[in-house]
Amino acid sequence: MIRWSRLVGVAALLAALAPVPAAATTIVPVTTEELTQRSDEVIVATVRASSSRWERGLIVTDHELVVDASIRGRALVHATVFVRTPGGVVGRIAQAVPDAPTLEVGRTYVFFLSGGVGPVRFLAHLTAAVVPVETSAQGGLVAQPPTALLVDRSHATAAAPPPMPLPAMLDRVRSVPR
Repeated sequence: MIRWSRLVGVAALLAALAPVPAAATTIVPVTTEELTQRSDEVIVATVRASSSRWERGLIVTDHELVVDASIRGRALVHATVFVRTPGGVVGRIAQAVPDAPTLEVGRTYVFFLSGGVGPVRFLAHLTAAVVPVETSAQGGLVAQPPTALLVDRSHATAAAPPPMPLPAMLDRVRSVPR
């Protein structure tokens, strides 16, 4: 009898320790128009500094941005805005959230922002609200939309949309009714 209960106990312990597949996150792509409608502010800004810290058992990173252009909302050019993103590195511990943006100090991005607390703003979409801005070989500024941002819903694919001239992307944003 004692052996049977031990066997049941060991079996229960092994079952509890067995690996379980992690739940997946499904990201729903959005169009530029949908993302703009969700956003209180759309800005072009350069990351000045980043600082990661623990918050409720998770690592978050606050990014200090300098506004280069305000496309929608009340942000002033040259103002400082903070954006919080999930993940980061604290000491020797790193946490990454799949497909969440990682921002580089000194780089410029288009940010779609919604809400916030004090000077801290939040992204309007976890994976589509940060669009890197780069300089093309011809010297013009281009936006590189992430995979979750559909420039045109009829061309939904698993690949990131091709780069587009930054002025064309900003014109799309400006054309969305408030």
